[in-house]
Amino acid sequence: MSKNLKTLYINSQAIDEADQSKPFIFCLHYAGGNAGAFNNWVKNSKVNYITVELPGHGRRISEELTTSLDSVCKNLANEIAEVIETKSLKSFEFSLYGHSMGAIMAFCTAKILINKYKISPKCIQISGRHAPMDEDPSPYRTSQGVEALVEELRDIGHTPEELLEVKEFRDFFIPMIYSDYKLAEDYIYDGTILDIPIFAYCGKDDSGADVSVMKRWKHVTSKKFIFKSYDGDHFFIFDLNKPFDNIIANDLLDLCTPKHINGDADRLNQLTNANDFYERGEI
Repeated sequence: MSKNLKTLYINSQAIDEADQSKPFIFCLHYAGGNAGAFNNWVKNSKVNYITVELPGHGRRISEELTTSLDSVCKNLANEIAEVIETKSLKSFEFSLYGHSMGAIMAFCTAKILINKYKISPKCIQISGRHAPMDEDPSPYRTSQGVEALVEELRDIGHTPEELLEVKEFRDFFIPMIYSDYKLAEDYIYDGTILDIPIFAYCGKDDSGADVSVMKRWKHVTSKKFIFKSYDGDHFFIFDLNKPFDNIIANDLLDLCTPKHINGDADRLNQLTNANDFYERGEI
């Protein structure tokens, strides 16, 4: 990569070290998370996982938290476009994966890539969030304050109860999580319909993004919509008895050109019969 290209949101070193013969998945984290949430996924041998870091999170913790979802998505889209141009990647195949807050970021970033840069991801892959045009079914709103946010974190799980009682945690992380919630909460749908496939994944016990909620994403694509549900709650992606990174990697491979399938007969068969996956449940 050119030394003149400075990337903040994506890990440029990971791009440089990636196997260019395999497709890429850019991973957008949930509220209060960071790129490290996907550390185990970057070891995947099927695709190149590239983590995305927001200002004020993870390795960018010293930066101010962002207050604009639009700004995040514009900057990320610009970095992806610059990477493709700088490295002369003529057949760069990739998807955007986002969980919870990351899901709406994946949707908006794809829109910008397509409309402004004429770059089309193979698909977006989303989990844990209601569709862009729908109201959040969760009763929590940032206007309810910090204590209500703590109760929200208890309800969705993943944050140890004892940690929620630690003053240092509350003083440091709660403002970050609150800011992320506000970021996603302020999003206003503009009627965008993506002209690329959407894969939607659901934890059956996710109270804020259950089966009926996640299936609504089919209304924001003019192409194929593929839905899959699994046992688990909001953070089912980390709790399955099989690696979720393999699931979304295989789904992306189903859409990519045969050169990425490396002679795998099962994957070639799935590529040929991709319509079989339309609104199919757990696989």
